[in-house]
Amino acid sequence: MYMRRDLANRVIRRIDEHDLVRLTRKLVEFRSVNPPGEEKAISEFLEAEMKARGLKVEALNTGGGRNNVLGWVKGSRSRPALLLNGHSDVVTPGEASRWKSDPFKPVVRDGKVYGRGAADMKGGLAAMIIAAAALVEESREFRGSVAVLATVDEEVGKIGARRFVESGGIGSFDAAVIGEPTDLAVATAQKGMVWVRLETSGKMAHASQSDLGVNAVHKMMDLTTAIRKRLQVRRHRLFGRTDVNATVVEGGYKVNVIPDSCRAQIDIRLVPGQTCAQVRQQIENIVAHECGSDPSLKVKWELFETLEPTEEPASSPVVRVLTTAYKQVKGEKPKKWGFPATTDGSVFVAEAELPITLFGPGRISEAHSVDEFVEISQLVDASRVYALTALNFCGV
Repeated sequence: MYMRRDLANRVIRRIDEHDLVRLTRKLVEFRSVNPPGEEKAISEFLEAEMKARGLKVEALNTGGGRNNVLGWVKGSRSRPALLLNGHSDVVTPGEASRWKSDPFKPVVRDGKVYGRGAADMKGGLAAMIIAAAALVEESREFRGSVAVLATVDEEVGKIGARRFVESGGIGSFDAAVIGEPTDLAVATAQKGMVWVRLETSGKMAHASQSDLGVNAVHKMMDLTTAIRKRLQVRRHRLFGRTDVNATVVEGGYKVNVIPDSCRAQIDIRLVPGQTCAQVRQQIENIVAHECGSDPSLKVKWELFETLEPTEEPASSPVVRVLTTAYKQVKGEKPKKWGFPATTDGSVFVAEAELPITLFGPGRISEAHSVDEFVEISQLVDASRVYALTALNFCGV
């Protein structure tokens, strides 16, 4: 499972810092903002770029003119096969005036690349492409195969990952490394997610005679507080505890009118050991209790997005080979971590039971932030680790 030192050294020498920075900056220049989902131009570029670097490339239609891009480096056999996954979309930069420089005109300053998506996760995607390209000339030296998958829509509905699973493409792989920003820690677990939508109904009245109405905003405040206080939380060694947050509240018409409707959304982040079904049942019980205690409470609710938490054991082959590759590059053991958000990997585990681990350059604290950046040294280290992980996994 582990490669010769001369082969590892040849591959590492092919990973050029200037080339990696150039590609990272080029990817950041694309305004692949989602929503609305503007990945067409970057997908076309990725297809051409991977082909130019010697990968065997497929453009995979996900609908609506949005393509995943899959680039292969195939060894003497098709298996074992490792997937390197990154997404090509980014969130909005917000008000560009708040940035020190144009978020889509990346700059290099103090050993960092600045721009929207530098950390989340065009830097990681560039590192994966450069790593795969470094393997092309050595493909006859290893048995299995490695591929880079650039997915669309990770930031919203994860359509790219879902379509890749539905099409059967995921069945060609034995494991995946997700290149999200982990600060070069090996993240063997990630939180799950439950999004709840609620609506309370009341009765309008003049605010000076509030006893003649039913205040739907007050009802919502009481209900969301009950959910936050009474939902069962779990603790996990990598994460701490379950997070429960009311993140959207909308209601009311005018300061002197008792509102007759209120809408809210709650974001719940699950730790491994919890399931979305358990959370659904708990919310159902809490709502039933609150309605039983207050006959004037009228509420409708639904779960509108769910993803299960994931955890890969330390004994998993993909975790072991990634850890070994990190030691080969850095000369020390990697930090073990839990990724606090959901990723395309959440879909691969939930819908295909694919073993995954997360590892990438940049910090999650930089994701979605103003003046987002990724350190160039981390880009280089990540690319080297990806390349050696692929060799370790595929075997030589």
